Amino acid sequence: MDELIDKVNYKIRKDKLKHKNRKRDVINKRMFLYHLLKEHEYSYTDIGKLFNKNHATIIHGCRQYRDLKKSNDERLKEDLFGYYIFFDCFKLENISFSVSDDLNDAHTLKDLFRIKKRLQRELYHDIKKL
Repeated sequence: MDELIDKVNYKIRKDKLKHKNRKRDVINKRMFLYHLLKEHEYSYTDIGKLFNKNHATIIHGCRQYRDLKKSNDERLKEDLFGYYIFFDCFKLENISFSVSDDLNDAHTLKDLFRIKKRLQRELYHDIKKL
């Protein structure tokens, strides 16, 4: 259990998760860590102490994470890709995207940057490796 807390504290410091930041990627990372700690039977109060949040915020974050996970939210998967690897809690073959679908749906520069990030992480199942 101490190893898990050490890993969580490392991510909190590295990604500045204690700071007030409402960017979606930061929120997704916080919610994932709330959920992970709750799965390991930490109390909402104890989790809140790690993040300087109250227990109600932790409860809300765990519910939000479960809802996003159930809806198979692509942004959640993308934001947490590194966390899934770091905490070794997800099968990487379950994360794959179609480059042709993403290119057809791309309308903004932000969409193109997302495609670039997925290419770098080799998340496209329809591109053959050379």
